[in-house]
Amino acid sequence: MSTTRLLVIDAGTTGIRAIVFDSELTSLGEAATEFGQFHPGQDRVEQDAEEIWTVASTMAARALRAAGTTPDQVTAIGIANQRATTVVWDRRTGKPITRAIVWQDTRTAARVDELAESWGEKTYSRTGWALAPVYSSLSIEWILRNVPGAEELADAGHLAFGTVDSWLIYRFTGGREHVIAASNASVTGAYDLTTDDWYTDWLGELGIPASMFPEVRSDSGDLGTTAASVFGAEVPIRSAIADQQSALFAQHCLEPGMVKCTHGTGTFLDMNVGAKPVIDTSSGLNAMIAWRIDGVTTYNLEGYAAVTGAAVGWLRDGIGIISTASEVEAVAGSVPDSGGVYFVPALAGLSAPYWDSSTPGARSSVSPRGPRAGTWRAPPWRASSTRSATSSTRWEASRAVGSPRSRPTAEPRATTCCCSSRPTSSGSRWSGPPTSRRRHWAPPCSRAWRPMSGPPPTRRSATSTPT
Repeated sequence: MSTTRLLVIDAGTTGIRAIVFDSELTSLGEAATEFGQFHPGQDRVEQDAEEIWTVASTMAARALRAAGTTPDQVTAIGIANQRATTVVWDRRTGKPITRAIVWQDTRTAARVDELAESWGEKTYSRTGWALAPVYSSLSIEWILRNVPGAEELADAGHLAFGTVDSWLIYRFTGGREHVIAASNASVTGAYDLTTDDWYTDWLGELGIPASMFPEVRSDSGDLGTTAASVFGAEVPIRSAIADQQSALFAQHCLEPGMVKCTHGTGTFLDMNVGAKPVIDTSSGLNAMIAWRIDGVTTYNLEGYAAVTGAAVGWLRDGIGIISTASEVEAVAGSVPDSGGVYFVPALAGLSAPYWDSSTPGARSSVSPRGPRAGTWRAPPWRASSTRSATSSTRWEASRAVGSPRSRPTAEPRATTCCCSSRPTSSGSRWSGPPTSRRRHWAPPCSRAWRPMSGPPPTRRSATSTPT
């Protein structure tokens, strides 16, 4: 019997899961839980980085116990993580100086407006991402300008920045390693795909010391060794990868032109484009590193909707019309369609390829005679499929690698109605009216929905405490 034991930690946006596998990739034990977010303002989404660490380490310990495995029996550790969430900590104490700013946060939208004319095209052509609030670099700038003493600490070389992979590796290694996987580096809005290094001109414009940034390493390779005092044994960390790129690899999209569509917190349509980045600033699509293995880099293109499964959390925690997420599947499955009801789950604005953070969520075609189940079926399922089809059309227009071959998928334990309406590889265009209101720079092709009047829905905090 194989003695190989692989511990994998999936640190997502709304939950963390740990699984122990053997050499045949059979699951021997796992543990998972949700964790909290904070919404101190309509444009703000935050998390407690200490809670992320506590929950991740707790789930790892529970998974090991479920598998009957001790820390010294673990062969290696791998990490997949939510992307672009910004953690800044003090190197002297190892403690965050403020809450993590989550990738869905839009507080820097006004700053994007200020920088759009002079930097919009430049940053897109170098980082592969349209200038938008999702940039970790803009979140870092906000922290330096708004957290008391942060600028002075940064100038003195005391502050470190990282995404969630960096943060977990830092903690697991007892503070010895400050590194980031190449796939995660490429989604920070600070990494220059054309030079394969941090975009120092952009960091200089924002007043961010390059010393804050981690060392970029391959997604598969040496990312450090756990400290025995932290994990219970010295175990090599052999992989870290951004979650959507991880899904692209796991769905065996290993050749250029192969596509996967993942429905989770958001919906992400990713295509393998091969050994060279494809940056088309007219498309609205994101170019990034899919993975780097033994120094060999594969790139991908992506379009995404920030809110899909998160809309179910909003139905449950935000407006309270359901008590559990599983209710949605049963009720939505009881009707053949949404009865003409449409829902734009833009609770964090519209992302790739539209890039309009000012557009709020909207529901249309609601009538007194409409079925209750139809209004529940409308939320993210049809909207995410339409957005995915639009991204597919943009791919073909950019002629990245020819017609994409799709692999629509859902994350484990997602409700099955997420996949009830799947985009075709040829894509389709939605005939809804474009908006003439665009708050910040966006690619020329950008279109967005005309929002309903009135303020966006109020989001409540859904906090949890690990046990």
